[in-house]
Amino acid sequence: MTPAELMALYGSFTAEAIRLESRQYYEVPGDADRQRAYREGHPLPDRPAKTATVQIIRDAVAAGKTFGRVHIVDEPLSDYVRYELDAAYPENVAAGEQVWIVDRASHPDLVPVQRDFVLFDRGTDHASVVWYDYTPDGTLTGYTPGTPTDLAACTELLDLARTHALPLADYMTTRFRTSH
Repeated sequence: MTPAELMALYGSFTAEAIRLESRQYYEVPGDADRQRAYREGHPLPDRPAKTATVQIIRDAVAAGKTFGRVHIVDEPLSDYVRYELDAAYPENVAAGEQVWIVDRASHPDLVPVQRDFVLFDRGTDHASVVWYDYTPDGTLTGYTPGTPTDLAACTELLDLARTHALPLADYMTTRFRTSH
């Protein structure tokens, strides 16, 4: 699946797009300056790809759709996850994305989860799942459409993760601040 095909799905879903993230580091092109600014306590510089993502979220939410993500984190948190929680995700939340955080250790079935995906329009007759493919160092290599079996398994996994997750704001006040 090409990046354009994935973006077309993000542009055409009818009710819900929910991503599950399981990695503790992502090698994001063009993000080094933002991460450095965060570490140094400076305002985050603009990054065109981030601006585009925020606009996709705004457009979906303005159209009455749900846009969300669940990130399975390992505690203690990696520096990269701290950056995401404290700096990157709040921009998405401000645009209308619903972000939930779940500690991998909260349920045995979450422990082995190592592959990211996005579910589009789960529970509908046109639901689909797309896998995000990464190298071990966190570099995105592509996207793979899921099968009907994948769709069922990913729906179950997402529901499990959400059951144990906290909304970002709650995680930040109850877990993140105490894990520094």
